[in-house]
Amino acid sequence: MEYPYYSRSRLLSALEDRGGAILKSKGQNFLIDPNAVRLIGESVLSLWRSAAGTSPILLSESSEGSGTGIALESNVRITEIGPGTGALSYYLLRNLQMASMNGPFFCEWQGIEIDPVMVSILRETILPLFSDSKGTTVENIEDGKNVTAAGKDGDPSGNQREGSFCATLIEDDARSYLIDHSARPGCFDIICGNLPYYISTELLLAAIRCRPDACAFLFQKEYAGRVLSGGKSNSLSVFVRNGMLPTKGPTIGKNAFLPPPSVDSQVLLLSKIPLQCDPDRLERVLRCSFQGKRKTLQNSWRQFSASNGLELEALTTAARAVGLDLTRRAEDVLAEEFYNLVNRLESG
Repeated sequence: MEYPYYSRSRLLSALEDRGGAILKSKGQNFLIDPNAVRLIGESVLSLWRSAAGTSPILLSESSEGSGTGIALESNVRITEIGPGTGALSYYLLRNLQMASMNGPFFCEWQGIEIDPVMVSILRETILPLFSDSKGTTVENIEDGKNVTAAGKDGDPSGNQREGSFCATLIEDDARSYLIDHSARPGCFDIICGNLPYYISTELLLAAIRCRPDACAFLFQKEYAGRVLSGGKSNSLSVFVRNGMLPTKGPTIGKNAFLPPPSVDSQVLLLSKIPLQCDPDRLERVLRCSFQGKRKTLQNSWRQFSASNGLELEALTTAARAVGLDLTRRAEDVLAEEFYNLVNRLESG
């Protein structure tokens, strides 16, 4: 079996047969290059081995670049945001299925897709490839949302059995799904996906608030660079680095997509680290600090602290206590200085 939609004509036909089309308004760019998919998939799977404290995964290639199996050290659940027509999904599903056969581990892929056309394609042409020996799928309703599950001894109810594999497709808005589950510890091991550019920040922040062990996201290269930035501070990088360590993954050329975007993409890898400060308070501090473009901290705080639920006097007192010069601009303040400020606010 092989992934069916690396072919441009097959992909377009699958969409058209279901009354769909490629929608630029939704930021849809479908992966059609098997080598690019392999690079992204290897990056996702390497995060699990890294989290387990073992050496990186090395996947051997097959003719379509699918990989031929991995060795895991423990159970794993990979949640993919917006799987679309399933290029990355297929790669992950195949490797997780084979891993469950090779060791006494529970391996689960969980996809969250809002587009009914994509859900139809995944249900009808991708998940059946990973059904049990009878080729069946299980239809369920979970939290009022449509769920399709398929797999060897898969159990979407959450009962994990050694040596089992489960693939679960959830028809929902990933933003609301992640927010709803952010207060439930242990729901996510790895979160990944090719994220639409127009809601990249919303999805990124929702994902890291869930405190997964790791994330692997494909962003526009410039956007990934903002998180990886080692120069001037920006609110996105400071917020992400509070609880995740970002590293640069492979670059994916624009011709790996249909339609090709205007710029190249970058895989951004995030590994969980201890929180440096309270993320909710940090978000408010960053908003009122960066909201006034090119303004000093003291001027930004005067204008925006109240609207972000912060007291100007408390901010000023905390800044003085940690030695933060209020005549500096937010972009010149180190991430660690913001974390110290927030912790001082917390302690009073």
